Amino acid sequence: MNAIISSGIDVDNEGVARIGKTRIKVLHLVMAMKSWALDATGLHQNYPELSMAEIHAALAYYYENQETFDRDIAKSAEDSALLEAELSDPKLRLALVERKFGRGA
Repeated sequence: MNAIISSGIDVDNEGVARIGKTRIKVLHLVMAMKSWALDATGLHQNYPELSMAEIHAALAYYYENQETFDRDIAKSAEDSALLEAELSDPKLRLALVERKFGRGA
């Protein structure tokens, strides 16, 4: 059963916070804010389907749970770096190409 926080943030059974009835995760909005150095107005320009009230509610939820969100963001960055390093391995790339197209491709 999902919990709807009075601020308009919907938290599902897995603890994923979404903005209102949208599919937009609070985490994604926060990552956009941090990556692109956006304020609430800048977020609204990039997410016009969200009202300013929804954006402020999401940011308030983030700041109330900042430690958890920041830990999740750091873990995601670490996972991405590991995957990028793994996929940039020339031996792995060659093996994948050979597997896809056959030997001598």
